Amino acid sequence: IGNRYLDNRLGVILSGSFHSTNRITKDQFFSLSPQPDPQYGVPLMTDEELRTYYTHEDRAGAHAKLDYRFNERNRLSFYTMYIQLNSYQSRMITDTGSATPLGTNLINKDVTFSSRSRTDLQSVYNATLQGQHGIGTRLTLDWSAAYSRAWQKMPDRATLSLHQVFVDTTGQMQPYYPGPQIDGMERLWTHNTDQDIAGYLNLRYNIKQGGHSWEIALGGMARHKHRENHYVDYSFTPLTASTFTDLQDAPFKLSLFTMQSPNTYSADEDIEAGYGSLRYKDSRWNILGGIRFENTHQTYDQTALNPGTNLKTGDQ
Repeated sequence: IGNRYLDNRLGVILSGSFHSTNRITKDQFFSLSPQPDPQYGVPLMTDEELRTYYTHEDRAGAHAKLDYRFNERNRLSFYTMYIQLNSYQSRMITDTGSATPLGTNLINKDVTFSSRSRTDLQSVYNATLQGQHGIGTRLTLDWSAAYSRAWQKMPDRATLSLHQVFVDTTGQMQPYYPGPQIDGMERLWTHNTDQDIAGYLNLRYNIKQGGHSWEIALGGMARHKHRENHYVDYSFTPLTASTFTDLQDAPFKLSLFTMQSPNTYSADEDIEAGYGSLRYKDSRWNILGGIRFENTHQTYDQTALNPGTNLKTGDQ
């Protein structure tokens, strides 16, 4: 929705959307033996993997823009937006493998089950203020100031691995154990943010004489970008190899955990740039010449590592 107000000087437009979806995806993969069937010369399968994904996604977005016209040569505009995507997914993998090709008798088949649940929360925000100004009859100026920020959070990605052995002695697969056994469980927590602040400025001075024109332009920009990333990974193994009835009855122990991950870091980037140009135009020629310079400085700090660790910090 939108309209113009105050004798068409002020313009306002707003928009928003929301979209919620549910999706199921099923895939089937086969692994082939490096040696073909010696009798028939056809490929032999050694693994069959079934994957099922259940995904729920919520998408939301909001946009707003305002502009104000002081006169024909001077105006201000402001734009802002916020976008969010929340994804909730469960994945189930069943992998059937054996030392000999699938489909033959008198063999054991090892079936692994992998269940993963994941929540992924992502957001993007931006605000931009711009101005266009005419100073006198020959000088024009335009500028922009922008702020952007993005977030991604994966609060708890959990993966549970199970396995069960089936025996084929009579042409029918039978489980070797009453139920599946636990191989392990992993939990992953990640969180990152990106922030960007930028400013742009352009000046143009125009000289017209008859059919000839000259344009002198000067401009510059500065941008500061900051990123933070946090990463924590936990690995659990079962205390015993016994079967279980309910997952909450299965005993686990923490087998791998460290806070000193190189994936936890902060990084900064600063860019300053400028240019100058001269343009000549007439009915036959359009000649442009100029110069540009840029300076980039980057730094990082792997904040979770101990002080004094090799390459913990750096800059260029």
